[in-house]
Amino acid sequence: MIKLSTISAFLCNHWEIKEEELFSKSRKRNIVNKRQMFHYLAKKLTNRDLATIGRYYHENVYDHSTVIHSMKVVENFREMEKEYDSTLTWFETELKGIKNATKEVVNPIEKIRDELSFKIERVESFNQLHRLLFEYINVI
Repeated sequence: MIKLSTISAFLCNHWEIKEEELFSKSRKRNIVNKRQMFHYLAKKLTNRDLATIGRYYHENVYDHSTVIHSMKVVENFREMEKEYDSTLTWFETELKGIKNATKEVVNPIEKIRDELSFKIERVESFNQLHRLLFEYINVI
């Protein structure tokens, strides 16, 4: 499984921008378009849920509805603009190549961190963390 951080690093490297800029609250069209592409690729190339993708990098800045909107916008652009579609197809191909080349191993700790990061940050004691992890393990 490809990581959200791999997608983010790949796109930021390609566009020569920092993650802080990509995931800022900026409403500049060029940044918003790039962020929407990230959301789209993250949903297409990972098995992460919409909320996890929205929370990636900044908690409480973007939520699942932002990712849903991004998906719709990108899909519409793909249908209308061939160059946009070609660019996204290239990104998908390259990212799948990275995934296959590196054969990323899913570390259980990283998986838990990604899926529960927003909850873990609010944990104030070891007992709370223990209960949270116990609940997660029972769900699996």
